[in-house]
Amino acid sequence: MNQNEQPRTAAEVTPQLIEAWKKQNPAGVFRMTVGDKVGYCRTPNRMDLKYAMTRMQTGGPLEMAEAIFEETWLGGDAEIQEVDEYFLGALSQMQELLKVQTAALEKL
Repeated sequence: MNQNEQPRTAAEVTPQLIEAWKKQNPAGVFRMTVGDKVGYCRTPNRMDLKYAMTRMQTGGPLEMAEAIFEETWLGGDAEIQEVDEYFLGALSQMQELLKVQTAALEKL
């Protein structure tokens, strides 16, 4: 597997690769378990969300969630992305990736 290739199975993900991902993505790297499959993703950034919003305009909320998932996927068992049963299970955890700081607005 070359350096730009994503691992297609969780067995291909090494501790060294996880450490490299963490250095490249200081906002967070996550392991996601869906049934008997394991995948890895990172926290989305503003560009990921901007892209996802454009996909939502043409395909709706599911298209947006799919775009975020695709953009943040680092590697792992490909079935999570390819098999609906796993993919829909993974989507239920997407909100955890989107946690942000709470803002306060005060009229002056």
